[in-house]
Amino acid sequence: MSTLYHYVHCPYCIRVRMTLAFLDENYRDCILAYDDEETPLELTGVKMLPIWQDESGKAMNESLDIIK
Repeated sequence: MSTLYHYVHCPYCIRVRMTLAFLDENYRDCILAYDDEETPLELTGVKMLPIWQDESGKAMNESLDIIK
């Protein structure tokens, strides 16, 4: 199952979550603390959310790319 890493109040994260809900996409929800720098750096090399990690382990961040 794919995983969405996100902040609760981030507008870009909300955009992705709304799109996933509209598409009725099943995914694992992982809310990160605002001071968690380690997780996004490990996944993508930059501290930027949201991050979508697919079933193969490939991770991407950038809300519009995730939606595509």
